[in-house]
Amino acid sequence: MKHLFKIVLTFLFIPLFLLLVLSLTIKFKFLYTNFWIDKYDLAFYQNLTASLNLADGDFKISPGLAKSTVDKNLVNIVDYLNGQTTKLLIFIPQEMELSISGEDIPLDLLLARYTNMDEKDILYLNYLGSTGFYLICTIVVLTVLLLIISLLLRKTTAVALFISSVFLFLLSSTVEFIKAQWVKDLIPRNEIIALIAVPVIHEIAFFWIYIAAFSIIIGVVVLIFSKDVDKQQLALKK
Repeated sequence: MKHLFKIVLTFLFIPLFLLLVLSLTIKFKFLYTNFWIDKYDLAFYQNLTASLNLADGDFKISPGLAKSTVDKNLVNIVDYLNGQTTKLLIFIPQEMELSISGEDIPLDLLLARYTNMDEKDILYLNYLGSTGFYLICTIVVLTVLLLIISLLLRKTTAVALFISSVFLFLLSSTVEFIKAQWVKDLIPRNEIIALIAVPVIHEIAFFWIYIAAFSIIIGVVVLIFSKDVDKQQLALKK
């Protein structure tokens, strides 16, 4: 019965661990402004604007203007999702020559003015401002649960960490494989999606590999520590 209990806890540990990794990824990667700004430099916008053929359209935009506009809006969006601002602001450059260009405009005002969205649906956007807080709560709860399970599993925690790390390595490899396929197959057909997605996929895959490697190290430490504790307990019994 004791072994069955540990097996159940081990299989419970793995999905909780992966959920924790996902929450950490969203909070400290996707909701981190520099993550996006560093991934998309001026060269990226030069390729993007060339792919969109914006120079042939009515509204001409330079790579520099595209980068500054997107960077400004990324800061606004991330700040809002992290609860640092009460309104989701959208920056519209003056070059677009709109009546509201050149300033930060609340998204709900834009949607109310230029779309047919229902007012109730627009109000739902306000709940997104607590995303960062909800993620922090999720990370804390998952961490506490994993610590409790680790205390119950004791040295079997190392096994749970090793299995979880294997799953994380597999996920990273899968993501890298998808990226490689996109580079080979998608770029010739849809260069825009590939340009946007490939840098993000690469960064996330390496982030997961680092976590998996760190988890293996923790597992080894737990295993060694558990053996020392067992030896001390046997010595005390003698």
